Amino acid sequence: MNYCALPPICPITLCLKSHQRFQSFSLAVSSEGSRHKEKKNPNQIILLLTSCLSVFIEDEVTGSAQITFNITKSAEFTVCNTTVVIPCFATNVETKLLTDLYVKWKFKGKDIFTYDGAQGQSSTPSSGFKSAKITPTELLHGIASLKMKKSDAELGNYTCEVTELTREGETVIELKYRVVSWFSPKENILIIIFPVLAILLSWGQFGVVTLKYASDPMKGKTILLFVAGLLLTIVVIVGAILFIPGEYSTKNASGLGLIVIPTVILILLQYFVLMTASSQGTIQPPRKAVEEPLNE
Repeated sequence: MNYCALPPICPITLCLKSHQRFQSFSLAVSSEGSRHKEKKNPNQIILLLTSCLSVFIEDEVTGSAQITFNITKSAEFTVCNTTVVIPCFATNVETKLLTDLYVKWKFKGKDIFTYDGAQGQSSTPSSGFKSAKITPTELLHGIASLKMKKSDAELGNYTCEVTELTREGETVIELKYRVVSWFSPKENILIIIFPVLAILLSWGQFGVVTLKYASDPMKGKTILLFVAGLLLTIVVIVGAILFIPGEYSTKNASGLGLIVIPTVILILLQYFVLMTASSQGTIQPPRKAVEEPLNE
């Protein structure tokens, strides 16, 4: 609400409605205590009072002279998003015509997007935000949210300015990036533990079979199984190193593949070892070289 006081100075803002742009000028009446008294023009005083009254009545009719917003301190996006939406909700937009609205978005003090309802056109002055856009029809409901591709989004503070005829307002929203883990902590632990157990059981079984069964054909197969088990163990270790808990990435996906596939192969390899060993004879205890003489 604007208040006018005649003495000593009365600044008057005359808003000339020309779509989104308006000019303002101030008329001042010099105070009576000035050294050089000037003769006051009655027409000037009447114009002054009329202007004050018109501004006061306009504010009473239209409500607040400023556009107010539903305050949103920050917006977030994650690796899963393909587009980023920065919310901007004006709560007291009263016009029913898009021609009365003008929207401007700024990033670090520079204009990145503007929409002129009078011309029905939008522009992106900044080359880094070419995908930025809004939905004009939603402006009549006070929604001036900015949408853009994730590749164009930059972290920081964005300013949303909405102008409705002579009223305007702005709000600041901070854009943040939130890291989302691909798996929960418990799932990460299980993914690492099961391959480790599979490796330990595989080598334990390999040692038992090697000591219990012995034959020339088995020795050749033992060497092949040893080499295969060693290679698979190395692959699982490399996969566990690449699979660092965190958000989804090509590195994590590769690590998960290097963990799961060798683990399945190790299980099949254990089955093959058991089937091979079962077909071999048990090691027989050595016979005595000299038989004891028979008792007479």
